[in-house]
Amino acid sequence: MHPQSPGAELFVERVAAVARALSPSVNSASFQGTFVSFSDVSGIRSASGPGRPHPPIWVGGASDAAVRRAVRFGDAWHPNRFTVSWLREDGIPRLERFAADAGRPVPALCPRLRFRITDSPVTDPLRQAGTGTLPQLHEDFTQLEALGVQHVILDWYTDDLDLTRRHEWGWRMFATMAEKVFDLSKETVR
Repeated sequence: MHPQSPGAELFVERVAAVARALSPSVNSASFQGTFVSFSDVSGIRSASGPGRPHPPIWVGGASDAAVRRAVRFGDAWHPNRFTVSWLREDGIPRLERFAADAGRPVPALCPRLRFRITDSPVTDPLRQAGTGTLPQLHEDFTQLEALGVQHVILDWYTDDLDLTRRHEWGWRMFATMAEKVFDLSKETVR
């Protein structure tokens, strides 16, 4: 989305409206925008807990405009389809720079990975994080953990709709990761 496109403006306004409706500081929320408006809506109480005014807002995308929106509105940046080296050398430094420029805290890093366990190593230098053999995936998650990733969404959609529909395949991959790569009780990489 171009930062001035109607889609970007609509997104920004929707996020602002949702945050207003979820604000614990108001009993009755109102919002007036170009695309979204409401008035005197009973405040929606979230189960976020003290110090959390609303459920976390994750903002995705890797363009400069998307990363700036993550800094402005997001509790977390949610990039997807990336290499670990891109995230380390470009993505995180841009996120940190944009946060510093805006005088805002750096959002948490909570990526979505296209998740697929392969039998043979993926040798493409542009291999996306989350795709490869178990040793490759273990290395991806070890590096992501070292980069400060707080949560990861594992998405087994691979552009092959028939394969994605086979849920047993996806559940087997999740079980394998839980047994061989993740320590679920400690929420860490083994």
